[in-house]
Amino acid sequence: MMHMGVEPNSVSCITALQACEATGNLVKGRKIHKLAVQKGFVSSDIFVPTALIDMYMNCSCPSEALMVFENMPKKDAVSWCAVLHGCVRNGMACASLAIFRDMRTLGGIQPEANAMAGVLAACSDTGILQQALCLHGCIIKSGFENDRFVGASLIECYAKCGSLSDAINIFEEMKVEDKDIVIWSSMLAAYGIHGKVNESIGIFSQMIRSSATIRPTAVTFLSILGVCSHTGLVKEGIEFFKAMVHDYALIPEWKHYSILVDLLGRTGELDESIISIIDGMIDQGLRADAAWGALLAASRTYQNAELGRIATRNLFRLDPDNAGYYLLLSNIYAADGDWDGANELRNSMKERGMKKMPAVSFVLLNN
Repeated sequence: MMHMGVEPNSVSCITALQACEATGNLVKGRKIHKLAVQKGFVSSDIFVPTALIDMYMNCSCPSEALMVFENMPKKDAVSWCAVLHGCVRNGMACASLAIFRDMRTLGGIQPEANAMAGVLAACSDTGILQQALCLHGCIIKSGFENDRFVGASLIECYAKCGSLSDAINIFEEMKVEDKDIVIWSSMLAAYGIHGKVNESIGIFSQMIRSSATIRPTAVTFLSILGVCSHTGLVKEGIEFFKAMVHDYALIPEWKHYSILVDLLGRTGELDESIISIIDGMIDQGLRADAAWGALLAASRTYQNAELGRIATRNLFRLDPDNAGYYLLLSNIYAADGDWDGANELRNSMKERGMKKMPAVSFVLLNN
């Protein structure tokens, strides 16, 4: 269109930006941003800068998205929600909470249900219970206490902020007919977060019995498989995986397969069958990095240097700059008595300037 001399308007720019967002094409997104500025669409049309925010956030460039947002002469509920959800997606929990506060105070905008769910997700990442309690009060004042999506997010938020009892209260106060698959799955995951494996399995069974119309989804099985994996219930986890495929005809995604590899790895029977599962994932076009990572971790636990090498070789191809993989394989070599191999990997990390990223924790102070 541009080569043929047809002038773009704001609608065509928005459509092109949505295409860049969907494909993660940051380079072309920036070019369209420049064109939109030249045409005056960014300063005169509220929808174009909102599309820019979505594009930059989806391309993992939150700083550029925030810059667009700050320079908007006028902001509406859609633009506020775009930057809020974008910050949540990019792991900027504290920024999300600040955006939510400013949206209500500076923007004078009352949040809708999807905005409440987004800020609850941000609160979950901080783990600050007092903040969760404040947001719960805001939900009640805004009239969203009966919204199922918000209720599910609140259950998850309380669980991740350390208050399983509050999560249970939210769940039990709901009417049976109001509990859909999202609510049941959230409560199942909440028990799993706190290591309550029997309660998680009990909720799963209760859900199946509660209604003939409620069927577990792929997300539900992801939660129950995760519980089994984290608590070492290998046999139960494998049975749940089989039920997912055979009883409910659900197609496993890469996360399900990764947990299956982790479960099989915990049995200590590391053989070619696990590699066959991962090869099958690759044949289906699924991500395999998490599955290879699970196999690498199991190889270290059971000191299987050969499978560790196979897993690491594939991980290096997928993510060559991940220092954690180098350290895991180095530890496997050391446990196997191959000190030369371990030192060679450590030296390779130093030469490439690679460092393992430290963990980060939030600490809530009394003041």
